[in-house]
Amino acid sequence: MRSGRPGLGSLHTEGVGVEILRSARYCLVIGLLALVAGFSITWPAGAQAPTLDGVRIVGEPVVGSVLTAVISGSADPASVTFKWCRVGEQPGKCAKGAPVGSGAAYTPVAADVGFRLMVTARTTIDAIDVEVSSAATAPVIAPPAPTPTPTASGLGP
Repeated sequence: MRSGRPGLGSLHTEGVGVEILRSARYCLVIGLLALVAGFSITWPAGAQAPTLDGVRIVGEPVVGSVLTAVISGSADPASVTFKWCRVGEQPGKCAKGAPVGSGAAYTPVAADVGFRLMVTARTTIDAIDVEVSSAATAPVIAPPAPTPTPTASGLGP
């Protein structure tokens, strides 16, 4: 029995032979040589690809207080970029417009009051872009008003 499609090789059920595509034959030969020679393909110890597993926000969402993005995983922190944004109408998604900050730290401003913030961390690992996003903060609040200092007015000598 012979395949009628050109380039796909054929299978002979009578006689001796099996014709195989050249690339398949090459792969088979290399695989058999590796098997006979006792080769095994393994990653060197400790040579695992880095990971970027997540990002979380540390700090209180108060105007003037610093928020810090902390990544988890083994990615080189110097290779990670950050984008801070106000959470939009869809939970977990940035509002339309430009990011409010970049870098591992962000200090909320008065325009952030009432908005939840989130941060996205991004890096490239083995030519693949990896991006993770934090959970949203509580809504940003204004700092508490300063407590007035009592003065000694109207007191006589």
